[in-house]
Amino acid sequence: MTRLAIDRIFAQHCPGGSGMDFPAFCTFCAAWEARHHPAAVRYFFAVLDLQGRGYLAPVRKTVLVASVDVGAFV
Repeated sequence: MTRLAIDRIFAQHCPGGSGMDFPAFCTFCAAWEARHHPAAVRYFFAVLDLQGRGYLAPVRKTVLVASVDVGAFV
């Protein structure tokens, strides 16, 4: 997982910048373990769709792919 992905998970699912509480951590773990489940897809889609538009703009996809492509893994 890249630093960008982690930053977006915290931005979307941990409002207030106080960190990830236990329920949020459990939700993340469940989504990660069942990545192909529709609820998990919605969880991670929200990470990518920070504007809440319901779709991904081409520039968002480019930034995400570039972060993976350069090997910015944690």
